[in-house]
Amino acid sequence: MLDNANSKHDNANNTIDYGWCKLKPVISAEQIKIRTQEIGAEISAKYGDNPGGIVVVGLLDGCFLYMADLIRQLHIKEGVSTAFVKVSSYKGTTRTNNLKVVRDLEEGIVEGKVVLLVDDILDTGYTMEALSNYIYAKGAKKIITTVALDKECCREAQIKVDYAGFIVEDFFVVGYGLDYKSMFRELGGVYELVDLNEKII
Repeated sequence: MLDNANSKHDNANNTIDYGWCKLKPVISAEQIKIRTQEIGAEISAKYGDNPGGIVVVGLLDGCFLYMADLIRQLHIKEGVSTAFVKVSSYKGTTRTNNLKVVRDLEEGIVEGKVVLLVDDILDTGYTMEALSNYIYAKGAKKIITTVALDKECCREAQIKVDYAGFIVEDFFVVGYGLDYKSMFRELGGVYELVDLNEKII
């Protein structure tokens, strides 16, 4: 896994300037591709023969690029099912411990199953912890977790992700599914959002 030393910003020449904000490169699309292949291989090696396959549950909205890339790297003999859940826990750039399910799982889809819970980023851990408990309450046999980015320095809940893509520091990141007010999700790499001037937008 790349640690903080390997996922530092690239040189300033690669910074994207939108006028009202700038994006400084943190992790490239190629680094993400390689690491996602590694995680897919690790999960396949451990759960490839699991009876009944696995159910991959994505936490919307930010998970969609990482989840799409990851499931194509999974080799599970009895198949992969997919499902999505959506909760509200963010507003702008401010974290909150509140969790509200706004899109629920299909009835019975995780019952008795091994679930791979996918999210874009893990920071305090409260959302992942609450969602894991919620999915267990729906009858899941086992939950394994994976995130594209892990802000270990921000952890408050008693939870540790099973498969993390990259460890990042405590700055606001966008790209590869992560957004600022629904923007920048389409970017292939991960960037730090800097020099934000909200008066212009």
